[in-house]
Formats: sequence, structure tokens, C-alpha cells
Amino acid sequence: MKRFGSLASFACLLPFASFAGGSKERVTPAMAVRDLPTLSDFLDEYGANVVDGTGQTVLHWAASAGATEAIDYSLKQGANVDKLDLEGRSPLHIAALSGHTDAVNRLLERNADPQARDASGATPLHRAALAGSAGCVAELARAAPETVDLRQHRTDGTALHAAAYLGHVRVIEELLKAGASPCLRDRRNRLPIDRWVEEDHDEVARIVEEAPVVDKENRRAVVSLLREGSRACAQSHGFRDL
Repeated sequence: MKRFGSLASFACLLPFASFAGGSKERVTPAMAVRDLPTLSDFLDEYGANVVDGTGQTVLHWAASAGATEAIDYSLKQGANVDKLDLEGRSPLHIAALSGHTDAVNRLLERNADPQARDASGATPLHRAALAGSAGCVAELARAAPETVDLRQHRTDGTALHAAAYLGHVRVIEELLKAGASPCLRDRRNRLPIDRWVEEDHDEVARIVEEAPVVDKENRRAVVSLLREGSRACAQSHGFRDL
């Protein structure tokens, strides 16, 4: 198997795929996962852990596409299930933020680390919560309940803060079902319920008359879900009328 010492040398020597009319295109890890014959040829030539310019392997790209067959084949050929890209993201991070529940399950079955942190200190659960993927959140919380209240390093916020921020009602439901605490405060001393209108009440948003990020119905649902738990742990916390 050929091995190359740098991303630059790898980019110069990527294989070409032929098409009708004689045209060719350079095959990248992202393109290699489009079908199993292309993936097989790519891995035979370069191995499962060679990276592209973003630091991602075929396993990252298979996770991004939700391509479980490509995930299985890459892992069988020796792909590192916890390989990190240049932003510190593992394939599990990528599957979670892409909303691919089957891919998340497959990676967890192959012992992917649900506590891995990306460059911002976010776990796969944080990414799934911010993306609004209730299915991924449910599976990650079930597989690793100890991660439900882990804090993102950059903000000290939890997955519940992330979900409340963008009004992801079904994600909030899954997190509360998994035992997430509505009582934890982030670095700016905010409870998850404090995040529900923050984006929509931003001064710049008002000046330029941006459409609300979270609509009124979702804001009501977020508050309904978080109100009682927040009252129980924050006696002096005020609640905005909707």
C-alpha cells in the first residue's frame, strides 16, 4: 500500500475515475464514499486513514452522508473510528451534526467515543442538540447517559442550552427524558430557559428587522417544557410572559 508524507503529496497522487467520453475527475475521500466499488478501489490504493485538506477520512465523509455500508466497509478496512479532523471532529461528531441516526448507531456499535471533544469543546451530543436532531440525541443519550449534562468548554453550556437556544422542542423533550438538568448555568450564568429568546431579542436583529430564529409557538413550547424544572432550582429567576 502506498503511503505519502503530506497532504500535498496525497492531493497530487489521488486516483482518477474515468467517465463516458474520456473525461476524468480526481477521486477524493468525499467522492470515494459515493459507491462501494469506488470506495474499495480508493482504500486499496491509499488505506482507510488517509486525510483530505480538511483532515477528514472516508469514514468522516461516510458519516456525513449517512452511508452505513460505507461506514461498515471503511471500518473493516481499518479506519480509525475516532480519527479527528482539523476542527477536532470525529466521525461521530459528523454523523450527529448531520442528523444521521443510523450512522450514529453504527459508529457507537463500533465503540466510537461519545465523550470526544471537538476544537470548541463540544461532544457529539452537543452537536446533535444544536442541529435539532432528536433521533441522534436520543441514541447518544441512551448509549452514554453520563454525557447528558457535560458542558461545552467554550461556553460551559450543556446540550440543553444548545437545544433551547434554537427552540428544538423535540430535542429538549429527549434530553429531559434522559435526565438532563434544566438547573445548570453556563459561563454567563444563564439557565437553558434563559436562551429561548436571546437570538430574537438581539439589538442588531431588531434594527435590521430579521425574521425570528425561533417562532412564537416554539418559544411557548420551550418555556412550557423548562419552566417547572427551572423554577425548582432558581427561586429568583424571572419568567418572561409570551
